[in-house]
Amino acid sequence: MNEFKINNLLTVKFRYPLTEIYVNGKYFMQCKKLVLNLSRNQLKQYDSIDSIDGAAEIYDHYVRDQEILKGDGPPEVEIDEDSSLIDPREEFWGHCSNLQAWAEHDYDTRLLKADLAFPLLEKLSKVGDKRAQVRYKEEILKRLSGGTKTVVEFLFVEGYQDDLTNEELLYGLLEPREAEILMEIQRELSVIYMFVPSIDRNVGLQHPEDPSMTYEQKRSIRGFSIEDKCVKGLQLTFAEFLHVPTEIQNLKKLKQMRLKGNYSELNSDEIVKGIQKLNGLEELFLRSSLVQNLEKTSLKKIKKIGRKIYPIVGI
Repeated sequence: MNEFKINNLLTVKFRYPLTEIYVNGKYFMQCKKLVLNLSRNQLKQYDSIDSIDGAAEIYDHYVRDQEILKGDGPPEVEIDEDSSLIDPREEFWGHCSNLQAWAEHDYDTRLLKADLAFPLLEKLSKVGDKRAQVRYKEEILKRLSGGTKTVVEFLFVEGYQDDLTNEELLYGLLEPREAEILMEIQRELSVIYMFVPSIDRNVGLQHPEDPSMTYEQKRSIRGFSIEDKCVKGLQLTFAEFLHVPTEIQNLKKLKQMRLKGNYSELNSDEIVKGIQKLNGLEELFLRSSLVQNLEKTSLKKIKKIGRKIYPIVGI
């Protein structure tokens, strides 16, 4: 048997020595290597491991990475029987078992490598799988807020949050009150907040060719980082910080802030006063050239109130 049907839209085919995934009858991906073979009755054995990605990180010395190749059709390959330690047909059945377990457990992306689970779930949602359409967004939010660093980085770099509305993103990652505060800041400052893994990362330019956003819209994007469903870090310009709603003081775990602006804007006692009001703020990130000249501005007072200041190159 060279074909295994997972459901009406998802099929796995064996073309020696390769395992190929088909969605709605069309070639979608080639799975080159097996990570772990999961059957339904074995899943409880892996309770201590949160995901296949976690297993790959923890047991990297013997768990083999899964490589995904995309294209318009099955690639032509040279047959090399020594290229895998696993018999190709056994590997095929291992992939079938994993994909069946994934489908039967409500498309739980923890059961596959992220670089397979999310492209496949996205494709299934686009070809009309109703369950996949719901689970796709749920899984993005679940793994952004609770995935391994590798998974969070993958989702961020590949721009998966772009498939969520702003409201879905904020209320999906944050407690309701924290989301409401960020929504209010957006309205007051005419900015758009998007998720960043850490506050020193840029956001909004992963897909600069995206025609759905104007240049001005991209310029209005600001980043926020999270911790325990609360805002941990926030990005603003100096001008925006001076007009930020007082509600920002109610972000209960706000520890980091990244401020952008010109050298002339730094010499403002109002900025210092605003920072002093944020009792939980521990770290401030500024452009490296501004940090070098900090002693010439009013922000030199920040060091006296226990706030750490870090330089960022290129902002």
